Amino acid sequence: MICNMYVKNFILIDELSLDFTNQFSCFSGETGAGKSLLIDAIASLCGEKTSPSYIQKGSEKAFIEATIQIHKSHPSYEILSEAGFELEDDSFVISREFNIHNKSVNKINYRNVTLSLFKSVMIHLVDIHSQHDNQYLLNKKHHLHLLDNYVQEEALLAEVKQKYQDYDSANKKLSKLLNKEEQDEDLDYLNFQLDEINTLDLQENEVEELQTKEKEMSSYEKEVDIINEAVQSLKGMENYQIYESAKALEKLESLKLKEYAQQLLNAYYLIDEQIELMSSYQSSMEFNAYEFDQIQLRLFEVNKLLRKHGPTYTELVKNKHDIEDKIYAIVNAQACIDQLTLTVNTLYKEYTCVALNLQNKRKEKALELQTQIEIQLIDLSLPDAVFVIRFDEKESSTGLDQIEFMISMNKGESIKPLAKVASGGELSRLMLGLKTIFSQLSNVNTLIFDEIDNGVSGHVAYMIGKKMNAIAKYKQVFCVTHLAPVACWANHHYLVEKTTQEDKTISNITCLNEEQTITQLAMITFAKLSEQALLASKELYESCINEK
Repeated sequence: MICNMYVKNFILIDELSLDFTNQFSCFSGETGAGKSLLIDAIASLCGEKTSPSYIQKGSEKAFIEATIQIHKSHPSYEILSEAGFELEDDSFVISREFNIHNKSVNKINYRNVTLSLFKSVMIHLVDIHSQHDNQYLLNKKHHLHLLDNYVQEEALLAEVKQKYQDYDSANKKLSKLLNKEEQDEDLDYLNFQLDEINTLDLQENEVEELQTKEKEMSSYEKEVDIINEAVQSLKGMENYQIYESAKALEKLESLKLKEYAQQLLNAYYLIDEQIELMSSYQSSMEFNAYEFDQIQLRLFEVNKLLRKHGPTYTELVKNKHDIEDKIYAIVNAQACIDQLTLTVNTLYKEYTCVALNLQNKRKEKALELQTQIEIQLIDLSLPDAVFVIRFDEKESSTGLDQIEFMISMNKGESIKPLAKVASGGELSRLMLGLKTIFSQLSNVNTLIFDEIDNGVSGHVAYMIGKKMNAIAKYKQVFCVTHLAPVACWANHHYLVEKTTQEDKTISNITCLNEEQTITQLAMITFAKLSEQALLASKELYESCINEK
């Protein structure tokens, strides 16, 4: 859950620090006060796209930080552990800073992280729902996924996917073999590729050996010039003078000078020997221009082949075997077709077997889900609603089923797709009913509802608030609302107010006590604050306390 948040220079929020519990918190205030600003800040903290327009006027950057608490069994805990984070008290600090140049810095426990890691952690923790998110529910392509979330058969789903992929891959190979014209074209090209590889007849380690030889021969002329220069330099020395100097010193009686004489003689003989050795080595050096040309030509052809079938000798050999297998399959097409047909039939039977198993589980759980959703809709003042999950058959990696959620909101109406019958208020209640069911199955810790009570009032709004309070028994719930019958169910009520300070407008958020909460309920219900308004709001507030 979100334990606390700190927000600075975010749109109308100058600086704000709030603490939260794991219960139901609502945010209310006048129109335009900025009730959704905190939700927008949380969305940014979840990795949503930021913009310089989110930065308070006159500031260079905005900063959002939150302390999140999670259980060791939560998926985000595992993601953080794998990324090298050690969590104290099963909590971590996450922050996001972005400037007017739209550059952002994302941190977890004060360490810079990529936005992808940032999102992967938060996607499992917070679910933000607004009226716009109803489009997800209306789109039937998401309905199977929602049902599977309820069915909770991940291992069977994975098995169906793998079985279908195996069958589909084999079936595509069979279709290709059955296409005779395509086979003939492939055979010509494959034979060309095989001839190309066989003709070159590349040997293991040959490339390295050729490159070494080419390098040696490329340096021939340079080596000859350097050796010749060295020999001529030594020959140009007055070498005999070293010899004469040594002989002169030998005539003296000093032992030290005789030692010097011997060293000079050694130098004389060493230089003379080196001149002979280098001259001999130079004479032995040979350069075969034809051989050098052949090496370069061979390397050119080899590199050309490796670019096409390599890039390494090992990959070349592998590709050669693959080509040979394909040629064998085409040449022996009928035998391959017969064998592959058996394989396809076997794989299809395996796929349909597990897919039928999944289908039976889906249909069984669909009946249960239909009943559960209708119970939720009764609680949300839609007593005559009938919810049906329609099944159509379509083979795919998700199984044999293509489903669509159907509903009749009122008695006597025919069952139709959601998109064709649900009004805004009805759809919000339907989504809330679904969230009540699906949120219990998900790992998400915090559910956020941003003004989903638009289009409802009175008793319906009261039931929506009650439903949110029920969800808060096992999830942290935030709700932005303009309705007292919703707000009265909150465990904590936050007032959002807009004030003007000097030359800028600021939104403040304050946690209200019981008396202030009752006053705020009266303010958002009645045109003016009166004793009767306060009494009615107190009665509404206390009725919720008695039912909680």
